[in-house]
Parts: sequence; structure tokens; C-alpha cells
Amino acid sequence: MKKYLEIIVCVILVLTMGACSHKEITKLTYSGEATQWEAKAEYNADGNYKYTIKYLGNDNKTFKFNFKIEYISGNTSGGVGEYSDLVNKSGGLTLKFENDLINGDIKKYGSRNNLYIQIDWDNKTETINLKKDGVP
Repeated sequence: MKKYLEIIVCVILVLTMGACSHKEITKLTYSGEATQWEAKAEYNADGNYKYTIKYLGNDNKTFKFNFKIEYISGNTSGGVGEYSDLVNKSGGLTLKFENDLINGDIKKYGSRNNLYIQIDWDNKTETINLKKDGVP
């Protein structure tokens, strides 16, 4: 009887330790750099997320660019931006989203390790591979 009691206590202890070690995901961050551009994406558990796109080139003139973003859900959308020296000095173009496309549940995307952004400007195209921070 004593042996059974020891086994039950061990099982309960192991299950309790396993449940306590489960880490809740509250934020996912991705970043990447290509030759002329760098970008960062941040997703929060509250459903808010933002993308920051920064030009790394030396061209100081104002120019328009097209972009196509892959979201954590796998959907994509595009847009047009205007880049200038003022935008560059402020840290780049930041796109903030307050709608809840991921239903506030980023846990189900925790295994998503890569996203991408494609940028077209001045008859050039570059794709930035965004890797989840902390993943080699």
C-alpha cells in the first residue's frame, strides 16, 4: 500500500510541475534585414500588432514604394508608402493595427517561425525574411 501511495504522489508531483512550466505566449516578435530594407513585426496577445519598415539605402530623396506583408495568420495584403528622410529619422514607416485578425489568440501561431515582406521601389524588388526572435 505504501508503494502505491509513493507512486501516486510522484505522478501528482510530475503532473503539477509540467502544468506549472507551461509558458503562456503574450508577444511574438519577428525581425529581418535584406540588402536595402529591414523590418520588424510585433504581435501582442490583445490582438494589436505593428510592422515597422525601414530603408537602409543612402538615397535621401523622397520616393514611393509598394509593399506586400504576410501576416502571422498566413494572409497577405499590400499597400503603398512614401519614404523620406523624415520617415527615416523617425525610425522608419510604422503600420499599427488595432483590429483583432488573430482573435487575440497568438498561442496558436507560436510555432510560426518566418514571415515575409516584399518591397518594390524604383524598379527594384526586395523580399525581407522575418525570423521569429529567439529562433536560429
